[in-house]
Amino acid sequence: MESAYDLAIKALSDKDAWISATFIIGEIGDFAAVSYLANLLNNVEYYSLTCRHINDAIEKIILDKKSLI
Repeated sequence: MESAYDLAIKALSDKDAWISATFIIGEIGDFAAVSYLANLLNNVEYYSLTCRHINDAIEKIILDKKSLI
């Protein structure tokens, strides 16, 4: 059975699932997910809601995991 993280990474290939996938990745993702999200930023408009969610997910990952270092 696949984890929620694996399913969210796969969902990044579906444009309609970007927002929900980035939310899940932001909540449970690790530093490896940041590269997926950064690449996704190249495919969205800068001022879009999707872009905001991607940036929020990246920020959550970096700030949450930074405390573990």
